[in-house]
Amino acid sequence: MVMEVMEGKSRRLQKIIYALTAFNAVCLLFIYMAGTLVAERCWLTIVLGYVPQQAYGIPTALLLVWSLIQKRWWLAALNITAAVFFIVLLMGFNVPHSDAHRQTGRTVRVMTYNIHHASQGVPLIINDIKRMHADIVCLQETNQMKLWHDPMPEIERRLPGWHSTAVGQLAIVSRYPIKDKYFYRSGDDTWRGFILANVVVKDRELCVVDVHLTKAASIHEITRHHDSIAPFLDCTTALRSRQISDIMEMASELKRPFVVAGDFNTPPRGRLYRRMVRRFSDAFHARGWGFGYSYRSDLPIMRIDYIFTTPGIHPLKCAAPALSGSDHRPVVADLDITRRSSSHHYPWDGIKPAQRDVNIKWYPAEETEKWANRGRIEDER
Repeated sequence: MVMEVMEGKSRRLQKIIYALTAFNAVCLLFIYMAGTLVAERCWLTIVLGYVPQQAYGIPTALLLVWSLIQKRWWLAALNITAAVFFIVLLMGFNVPHSDAHRQTGRTVRVMTYNIHHASQGVPLIINDIKRMHADIVCLQETNQMKLWHDPMPEIERRLPGWHSTAVGQLAIVSRYPIKDKYFYRSGDDTWRGFILANVVVKDRELCVVDVHLTKAASIHEITRHHDSIAPFLDCTTALRSRQISDIMEMASELKRPFVVAGDFNTPPRGRLYRRMVRRFSDAFHARGWGFGYSYRSDLPIMRIDYIFTTPGIHPLKCAAPALSGSDHRPVVADLDITRRSSSHHYPWDGIKPAQRDVNIKWYPAEETEKWANRGRIEDER
């Protein structure tokens, strides 16, 4: 009698676990489809896609452990399948997909690094740049903020012989000469503009664009806008969408190979990311191994920093090394430049400030110093 009761309880527990396994698999599929297809169209799917994805794997891990302990092998197989789905599609584990490219001998190492106003000290930032042997570095959040002074004068002093350009909270520093430098105003927002630098690498020219897109929301902003979080998320998504549209417009104007690098504040899933990879190649997706998480540096939970390339520039390898000079990890890529340099005129060259149409958004970097440097003061939006 006792044995029958225990067997009945065991069967009921087994049915519950089977049901939970099926329910968990459906939930994982729903989260993936919602975050990928609906994505930034709805504030709820923004939350599903932008929060750290690790939490979604906890039920799978528990169910897998239980099925292994109970020696339910086919149930374990189902949970292993769910775990692989979670690790690859939700967590973003990457295996390089592109074919090996034969080097032309003009390889340059590009690094993008959100330095968080050098809040941990400029020496750590310089040490990270030197450890990675970077040739060109796109920096974000280089402006003065709260208790932290403008770090760019010290960065330039600690990199003697390097070339640099800085506007607003963006900066590009390079071992190689910078031939041209421009600033692109994204609407009226000097904080979220883009810097373009044309870097001369021996007999090649590499056009590099440094960007920093609007973030979805911080914990502080969620707390402050708790009664209106849905319209707030819709607003920040609209800003990022407009900024990506500006990148696409820029790509149409340039008509030449170039690199776009920076902090996109966008996970590698969803509509905004897909818009980028339809036009550009994600260097980490092409030649990187693993998760490539760039935020946070002390507890990496998501990939929001990228190096994108256009045809004519081939990623050889890409990684997000475990460095701790900022709250972000840098992303570093070795790029092969296949096109030789040639005389090139930008569509906005030769236009004087007084003659500029309101729709023209490109400015020589020197022209923007007076008004854009206001963005180097405390202004974190």
